[in-house]
Amino acid sequence: PAVPLPFELDQDPDRPDICLGTDAFHTPERLFEQAKDRFSRPGTRIFRDKPYRGALVPLNHYRHTPQVMALMVEVNRSLYVDEETG
Repeated sequence: PAVPLPFELDQDPDRPDICLGTDAFHTPERLFEQAKDRFSRPGTRIFRDKPYRGALVPLNHYRHTPQVMALMVEVNRSLYVDEETG
């Protein structure tokens, strides 16, 4: 959402257009940089791990299969919907 919801841990109102969530084990820097480049447009604000962090990885691969890469992409709702009217 464009503004933090009451239950969110990060209540900072400064929200990005795109949040790229990473995992120290499963997100190589090159994957993050490629995603950042793909989403970059003039005026687009991209944050890493803010306000959300982490990426989902199947448990049978979590932290022991480095070939499994993961990146979470969160898109600010204000880019695709009027949050007041839906």
